Amino acid sequence: MARSLLPLAATLLLSFTVLSASAADAHHSSASTSSDVRVEVDAQREHLTGANTVKTQGTAGAQTVLDAPVDTADAPSGSEKK
Repeated sequence: MARSLLPLAATLLLSFTVLSASAADAHHSSASTSSDVRVEVDAQREHLTGANTVKTQGTAGAQTVLDAPVDTADAPSGSEKK
């Protein structure tokens, strides 16, 4: 009895996975070109990850780290050999 139900159960499970996979792929997008799709996907990703709520601070002037002179007082001289 169980041996005759095994192909039926396997077929049933396979059809459920195929149906769920095809339902997941049936996303109807309003975008028509690939660049529109990319913009839509980027917006969804930013929304899901919370990246759209992060505030970025703008740089008004020059970076102080980049403008600071490099201190080489403790550097070895070029004539030293190892």
